Amino acid sequence: MSVKEWTGEAVSKMHIYGISQTELAQKIGKSREWVCRVLNGKETPKEAPDIFMTAINEIISAKG
Repeated sequence: MSVKEWTGEAVSKMHIYGISQTELAQKIGKSREWVCRVLNGKETPKEAPDIFMTAINEIISAKG
């Protein structure tokens, strides 16, 4: 999955479920600025898709 594909899916889920970059950053344990750079393709850590999608899905589950 390309960066554009997984970030698009991540941002879409964030929008649908009302997850902010700040909320996601807190869940991941990183800064909001770092989350923003990754979602905008400015940084592309290999582990990012797994980290982001796992965190997003956990937040969605917690919101019930």
